[in-house]
Order: sequence, then C-alpha cells, then structure tokens
Amino acid sequence: MWLRLYTYGLLGSLYLDMWLWFVYLLHLGYSPAQIGIAYAVMQAVRFFVDLPSSMLADRFGQRPVLVAGSVLKCISSLLFLLADRGFGFVIAGSAVTAFALTLPSGVDLSYVRSLSERSGRTGSGGGLQFRLSRFMSMQTLASAFAGAIGGAIATVSFPLLYQTDAALGLLAAAMALTLPNVRPPTAERAAGQPWHAPVTQALRAVAGGTGASSGFWRLAALIIPLWTFSAVATEYTQALFQRIGLQPFAISLAFTLASGVGWLGTLLSGRVPEQRRTAALRLLVWLYPIASAVRAFAIPGRTSAAQAGVAGMGVARLGTGTCNVLTNTALLERAPKEHGATALSAANTLQMAGMMLLFPALGLVAGEKGIWFAFVLLAGGLAIVAE
Repeated sequence: MWLRLYTYGLLGSLYLDMWLWFVYLLHLGYSPAQIGIAYAVMQAVRFFVDLPSSMLADRFGQRPVLVAGSVLKCISSLLFLLADRGFGFVIAGSAVTAFALTLPSGVDLSYVRSLSERSGRTGSGGGLQFRLSRFMSMQTLASAFAGAIGGAIATVSFPLLYQTDAALGLLAAAMALTLPNVRPPTAERAAGQPWHAPVTQALRAVAGGTGASSGFWRLAALIIPLWTFSAVATEYTQALFQRIGLQPFAISLAFTLASGVGWLGTLLSGRVPEQRRTAALRLLVWLYPIASAVRAFAIPGRTSAAQAGVAGMGVARLGTGTCNVLTNTALLERAPKEHGATALSAANTLQMAGMMLLFPALGLVAGEKGIWFAFVLLAGGLAIVAE
C-alpha cells in the first residue's frame, strides 16, 4: 500500500513543464503581460476551487479526488499542446491546470494522515511525520525528474513534452485507482442531513467553532506568508534564468539540481525528533530569505549571474524540502481530525489570495527595475516573516 502511495506521489507531481511553462509561452510569442493574465486566471480558479474540493473529499472520500486531479492533469497538457492556436487555449489550459493542481492539494496529505492512522491501529507503518517525509520526498523527486526529463524533451520538441505529460497524467490516475478509499466518518453521519449541514459543520470546525485548535490558525498565520513569498519567488526564477541567458535545457538542469537538494532535505526532515521540531523550524526558515538574497545577485550581464541564480534556487529548494514536511505535520496535528483536508485547503486558499496580489505587483517592479530587484523585495519580506 505505501509503495503504491509513494509511486502515486511521484507520478501525480510529475509536471514535465513545471519549470518551462513560462519559457514555452514566451517561445510561442506570448508577451509577459499575457502570461501574467493566464497566471492570474490560474490562481483565481485555485482560490475558488480549493476549499470546496477538499470539503467534498472530507465528506465522500479522498481517493476519487486524487484520481480526478490526475485526469485533469492530462487534459491540461493537451490544451497547452494547442497553445500555438490561440490565447484561448492558454487561458483554458491555465484554468484546467488550476483544477489539476488544486484537487489533490491538501487532500493528498490528509490522505497520508488517514492511512497512517489506520496503519497505527493495525500496528504497522511509521508515524505521521515519517510518512509525510517519504510521500513529500517523492513529490520533490518528481520536481527533479521533471527538470531533467522535461528539459531534455523540450530541447527536441515542446509538443512532445506536452504529449508525454498527458500520458503521465493518465498513468498517475491509474495508480490512484489502486489505492484504498478510506471512507471518512463524516460520510456516515451526513446521511439524512440537509445538503448544507456537512458544509456548515466543516466550516465551523475549520474556523474553530467546534473543537478545532486555535493553534492551527496561529501557526497558519506565520506559515501562509512564508509559502506565498516562496512560491512567487520560484515562479519568477524561471524568468530570471531566461533573462540571464540560460537555454531551456539549462533552466531545467538548474531546477533538477536544486530539486535534488530539496529531496535530501525532505528525507532528512522526517528524522527530526518531535521535541526539536519547533527549534529546527525557527532555524530553517531563514533559508528562504537567504535564497532570495542570493538570487538578487543574478543580474543580467554579470559574469556570476548564473552561479548566483542556481545557488539561490538550491538554497530555496533545501528550505522548501525541510520546512514543508515539518510545517505540514504541525498543521495536520492541529487541524480538526475529520476535516484535515478542508483545514489545509483553507490555508492554501489564503495563500492563493496573497499570490494573486503579489505576483502582478512584482511584475510591475521587475519591468521597471529588473527581475533581480524583485528578489531583493522578496528577501526583505521573507526576512520579516522569519523574524
């Protein structure tokens, strides 16, 4: 069971265009402004879909949502394959990609918790932090594979890249179908209730009205800005690498190396003793502002620009790899027991709102001052959060 779950974690996160979609659209002749619109559409869809999809998963089961996310991943790849036929395909592909990313978001980690608790009752398996570290390490490993494989394929043909990505989406859906469907207790209790009753109960539980620990939102208030700044920095790194003259394969290789570092960090984080988790987090979050500060030295025309960009991305992935396991473990432990996916999605929804505001604002700054200056601002914001 765990091997199948870890394999799904790898296949479900294997977006071959992960570090090249920005470059691909520029290659087709779309302007940064058009790409910004497509990205805003993607984040808007994620904002509105994240919470409802997780509420459905908490009520009816998480496996169907994981399968649907992988099928939509296939469809989004096919739409981007047609992006050269008009901007409408770019918008449609962005919207479907948002569904593909959002449906499993939070649900997959909550599913790991459900299986971990079931294994605990049967006397098999490790603890939640250990299982999360292994599952999330496969997701990080997917980033490395996506960089290496995607970059090699894109060097030959961008259409082939999206054809392969579509096939991997179907393979991930098939793997998800082999996983057990853990039926949540809320499904039985919802029988005979008005349709809105489970929704009201979930919202009250996540908001803290029915026994949810206030510690979840105290911790989330610190983590959400960290996630927001970090995610935006990762997206802008694609444009940064292109501006300093790296070719698609070199960009993918840079992300591959960085993801390899992140993968090691994810594995090691599973071994952090629970009593030292808070102390470790206070130290490790400083990797985020350091990573952005290093990338700020990647100024086009400087001889050391590529080295600064790659080094900064490596530090960023190390921070993401180690911190994500520890923060998600802490959040899941504080989340309402029967609404874990909903709670994580509520936090993710707030992150999406922050990204919708921050991404275009930094685009204006990057257009006037240069992308490197956007990383100066990101480093300052991350330092404030880490403090």
